[in-house]
Order: sequence, then structure tokens, then C-alpha cells
Amino acid sequence: MSKRRLIMYNDARHYHMYIYEPPMRLEDAWRPIDEIAGTAVDTFAYGFGVGPTMFHDTKVGEIWGTRFEKLPNAVDWRAYENIMTLINRGYDPLKVIIDRTHEKGLEFFGSLRMTHSSDPKLTESTHNWKFKIEHPEWCLKGPGKHCFNWVHPEVRDERFALIEETLNRYDIDGFEVDLTFDPSYFEPDEVEQNRHILTDFMRDVRRASNDAATKRGRSIALGARVFPVLSTNLDCGFDIEAWLKEKLLDFVVPNIYAILQTNSSYPFEWLIELAHSAGCAVYPALNNNIESEGRHEAGIEHYRGAAAAYWQKGADGLYLPWFPWPIGPEQRQLLTEIEDPDLLHEQPKHYVVPRYVEGEAALGYVCPLPMTIQKGDDPQTLTLYVADDPQTSRALLKLRLGDATTHDSITVSLNGQDLSEQSRKCTIHQFQYIWFEYPLQRGLLKNGTNQIAVALHSRPDKLVGPVHLESVELKVDYAKPQMTLPL
Repeated sequence: MSKRRLIMYNDARHYHMYIYEPPMRLEDAWRPIDEIAGTAVDTFAYGFGVGPTMFHDTKVGEIWGTRFEKLPNAVDWRAYENIMTLINRGYDPLKVIIDRTHEKGLEFFGSLRMTHSSDPKLTESTHNWKFKIEHPEWCLKGPGKHCFNWVHPEVRDERFALIEETLNRYDIDGFEVDLTFDPSYFEPDEVEQNRHILTDFMRDVRRASNDAATKRGRSIALGARVFPVLSTNLDCGFDIEAWLKEKLLDFVVPNIYAILQTNSSYPFEWLIELAHSAGCAVYPALNNNIESEGRHEAGIEHYRGAAAAYWQKGADGLYLPWFPWPIGPEQRQLLTEIEDPDLLHEQPKHYVVPRYVEGEAALGYVCPLPMTIQKGDDPQTLTLYVADDPQTSRALLKLRLGDATTHDSITVSLNGQDLSEQSRKCTIHQFQYIWFEYPLQRGLLKNGTNQIAVALHSRPDKLVGPVHLESVELKVDYAKPQMTLPL
């Protein structure tokens, strides 16, 4: 397996073609690479636009914006002008960025979405394409409506042509089949009988990548974005076990599109043994948001906690599907240290238990918060994965409780041991919630999975109703040597 450690994804839009004023200079075309050069990122993955249309000089697909006489907004116009001003000057935008990637010593992966839920009736949308507009009869009718039904060979041929062109026309080091965006491929009651269709498609892609690699005289890594839950893959038509048994993939990226919460407990462990037995690497998605008193971009300590957990669980590399932008000093520091578990050791970390998201839960990825704590019920429990030394770290457990008062009798336990109410600090936030903070005794925390339990025993006489556990967080730090300068 490859020694890739840190893969950075850029979707070509939000941090590239959408943001630079045309005409695009070569310096701007190179920017996604130049801003990460010199960090620990060793592989750059570049998305092919929205998916339906391409942001490069394709000969087999549709180029973004080219079917319109007028464009409806500045973002669409800016992307179109940036693409076309490069092409009209003799530069293929994709080749430009591939060449720059190699100049800076990185590998380049192309990434293509396999599906898109654009309504074929929305002919004026730049997120649509002529192929779908002309063939609404090939779309799904039930859940997943407007995505193409992959029982039609023409649908598969259209995506395959784009992949084959990329493998043969461009000097790529790898290709990612993104299966998880708008993941509807068949009518729900026809998935099981049609799984073989996607397996046949992946066989065709594997043959095409092998043929291109043979002609080039060097390997081309083939991978796929899949779900972090085995049953969800099967429900969508992805027979991951068969694909790995046949060695159709060189890497997999457990990934889910939604709120993208940073999560040290991300459930990809089941895939490690399965993939490794087939010589396939696992690059789990390391996401960029936290939910704590609102949604925020993850900071350096959140990334450290999740990255350390991923390495400890056996990840072969980290995949950054989204990342805070613009790339400043803190982002460069992150991109320098998170690829090495030794650099993360004894660094401050901040773990946050993710919150429930309906779209994620529909795909089998169910997060535990918020929880309703009823008086007199058995304790509500959740788990938190931690990658830190319980003997040398200093840890602070924080819980945010909605509709709680300091007159409630609430107990919190960690790994079966009740936490001291005497050491607990309570901070009341207006009328909305209370933060409980518990400094943890050394050795109470576990390196690995920790169980947290909360119980509500009593409330004031006239107060009824439950308490709501809204957030659970853990902050970890280590004592550092201090230098005292002589007077």
C-alpha cells in the first residue's frame, strides 16, 4: 500500500473558480497548490466542478456554462470566464493544475461525482447538463427523484467516458470515484437485484485504469468515496466486500455529505481489516465543523483530537474533504502536524461529540446528541473516543444542559465512576442552558473508547419536564516544561 499520509481535496469551485476575478492568471490557477506547498500534504485531489459539467477542456462532456448565452449571477459568470479565458489562451485548466501539483512534488488525484439530483426541467440551472435535460425518462421516479437510474447503460456510459478520458488524456496519479454525493442509483426496491450493475461498472473502471497505467508505464491509484456504515453502502448498491475481494480499489474514503462534523468516534474501523486484507488503503474523511452553541469551523485543537484518534484506529492516511480557507498560519500549522501521530502526542486537543443530523441519520450515520434526560430513568449513555495518555494528560469534561437548574440533582459518570459534584463548576448562560465542567482525575480517562452517563434524580417540586443534554466536550492538555531566565 502507498505511504500517502495527507490528502487535500479542492472542489474547484468554492476556493478556486468561483472566487478569482477573470481573466484568470496562471498564478490564480496555481493557487490551490501553492497555498499548501511546503506542508505535509502529499496528495492533492481536485473535484471536476459540480459533477454534471466540467471545469476543464473535456472532449466528451459538457464544459460549465457553455450552453448558455447569458448567465444568471456573478458566481456562475466568474467561473465560466475563468475556465474559458484559460482555454482560449491555450491552457487546459486541469492540465495547468496537474502540472503545478507535480512541480511542487505532490501527487494528483482527479475526483468525479457519479450522481446529481438536478431536476431535468430546470434547464437554466448551471448545476444541470444537457445530457439529463434531454433524457428525463432515465431519471428515478421514487426517492432520489431526478438522479439518473443506473439500470440504463447510457447513464453509465456517460460517466465512464469522462473517467476514461481523464485516465488517458491527463497525467494523473490517481482517480477517485465519488459515489456518496446524492447517492441514489436505483429505485429502493430494486437495489439488491441491481447491485451487480455498479460492480460491473467498477470492474470496467478498474480495467480502464489498468490499461492507462500500462500505456504510461506507472501505476494509477483507483479509489472511491464510500459510506462509513457497511449497511448504508449495501442499501445504496455498493457491494464493498465484493469490490475489495476482486481488488477493484486501491483506496477507499469513508465519507458522508452533510454538516461535516469533526468526530473522533467516526465509525470506519470495520473497513480497516476488510480493506487491508485486499491491499487497499483507508483514508477516512476528517471533517471541518463542530456543533457547540451553534455551528463553527473546527479549530486546531479539534483537528488534533480527531486526527490522533484516526491514526490510533489504523487509518492509512487522512483525507480532508473540506478545510478552513483561506489558508493562513494556523491552517499551515495544521497541515504540517496532523499527518504525524508523534507530532500530535501531548498537544492540546478538543474533542466534541457530534449532533444528530437528519440527512446523515437517513444514511445510517446516527450521532447521539441531543439526549433527553428524564427524571428517574436509567442513565443516558454515550461514547467518546479519545487518543491521549490518561496518566499524563490533564482533562476537563464539559456538558451543556438545556432547561436545567442548579437545584436539579444530576449525576455524571465516566467509565462507571461518578464524577465529584464538589469539583464541578456550573456556568449559567442566561435562561437557556448550564455548562457543567468536571476536572478529571488522572487515570480516569481511557485511551480509546470512553463511556459517559448522565442521570436526573430529582427536580424542584413545581418543575416538571426533562433536561436536555445538548453538548459533550473534552479538553485535554499536558504540562510543559517552563524555562526561567536568570535575573
